[in-house]
Amino acid sequence: MAIERFVGAWALNDWTVTETGKPARQPYGSNPKGYILYTAQGVMSATLMAEERPLLHTSRPRMTSKIAQAVQLMQTVGQFNDFSQSYFLSATRYMNYCGTYSVSGDEVTHHVDTALIPDWIGTDLVRTFEFTEDFLILSAQEQGVLDQLTWKRVADA
Repeated sequence: MAIERFVGAWALNDWTVTETGKPARQPYGSNPKGYILYTAQGVMSATLMAEERPLLHTSRPRMTSKIAQAVQLMQTVGQFNDFSQSYFLSATRYMNYCGTYSVSGDEVTHHVDTALIPDWIGTDLVRTFEFTEDFLILSAQEQGVLDQLTWKRVADA
């Protein structure tokens, strides 16, 4: 059965986006980072990021207050300070979500419980899949845009 083949940890090897009439692009560059994890109990988690993201130049304890200050400035004055601009740019080069998953035919469906993108919460992300050697290729096509992510197995469950 296909579900057993998913179980384990997979490292992101490549992410290519192709839009009708445009050249293919790699939204997180030629060396994206990330993992997708599938458990035998039907839980999954995906984290992806560009290799290079702007540094925020702050310590962990100060992060919460800096974020709060940036949000307040944006809400009251409608401006980004240097920190909020770096934070925004860093966040646009990062993506994550998790939830449960199910497999049917040549499709895996990620049932999203939490996500960086709030619009995805409570939705199903349907991907076609293909296994080749130690790789898992997930593809999604929507409105003339084809996302193809290649993951290399790093660990079994």
